[in-house]
Amino acid sequence: MEGNIHQVFWTILRHGINRPRLALRAVLACLALAAFSAAACASEEEGAGRNDDKLLVVTTLYPLEYFAKRVGGDLVDVVNLVGPGVEAHDFEPSTGDMRLMSKADLVIYNGLGFEPWMDRAISSLNDPDLAVVELGLALAERSEASDPHFWLDPLLAREQVSAIGEALSAAAPSHATEFRRNAEAAVADLDVLHDEFMVGLNGCELSTFVTSHAAFGHLAARYSLDQVSVSGLTPEAEPSPAKLAQLTRDIRSTGVKYVMTETMSTRGLPETIAAEIEVEVLTLHPLESLTPNQSSEGETYLDIMRENLTSLRTALECP
Repeated sequence: MEGNIHQVFWTILRHGINRPRLALRAVLACLALAAFSAAACASEEEGAGRNDDKLLVVTTLYPLEYFAKRVGGDLVDVVNLVGPGVEAHDFEPSTGDMRLMSKADLVIYNGLGFEPWMDRAISSLNDPDLAVVELGLALAERSEASDPHFWLDPLLAREQVSAIGEALSAAAPSHATEFRRNAEAAVADLDVLHDEFMVGLNGCELSTFVTSHAAFGHLAARYSLDQVSVSGLTPEAEPSPAKLAQLTRDIRSTGVKYVMTETMSTRGLPETIAAEIEVEVLTLHPLESLTPNQSSEGETYLDIMRENLTSLRTALECP
């Protein structure tokens, strides 16, 4: 795993950390020469007493919050800007959010247009020392895909976790061993999840599932499935009436018995199409944010991904 971690991490560092963040780059350069210079990085970048304090980490999506908490453990305070019940695609940062980011030791966001407000926010903060990591950029370069929902593929989620471990290690080198150990434990859980999907989606009658928006492309590619989406990469990207009519005909021809909708969506096009072609509705969660109930009940990324697997097994008529 170690070589893969560093390949992803260094790609992120070359392209995904906001330029010209020279202070963080100094730390990262030292990481490459860790055998003889990590101590110098720690002293210059963290300042006196930093290793004894929790790092403040700000994230923009629930999966990134979950991964950062798993990796950081008791050494970090993680604050997610998009709280429970908030539609991630509609989010705009408040003045308080901007203030929080300005105080953060590390800001982690997905990128690839998922948070269109982030470039404006960083520009407005105008802080060359703010450590900002765009996790999706390196993965997109390798997969050549425009879909930013990497966390819905457990193996791509592994790489996000590993990259977060390296970014936290850069911010607090004295705790790098703990961060990497925590990352390895989280990666092991994702490996188990991947195995469950592999077994659970084997031998199904169908390979096509219908979703409310095109969030599940990476998951579909991983498990040799076909995603048919009612709208585009965002829920707001609804089809024209003519395209909707064609889409309804296409969905009918697949033989699916379910249309997948999202936990936080209001009744809309997926339900309309389901009623039109006389099929049922199931929930498939994109995990961009949690509902208030999911948050209060302590549901986690792993819990909801397993719920997604159950829904897919039903929709695909798996044994």
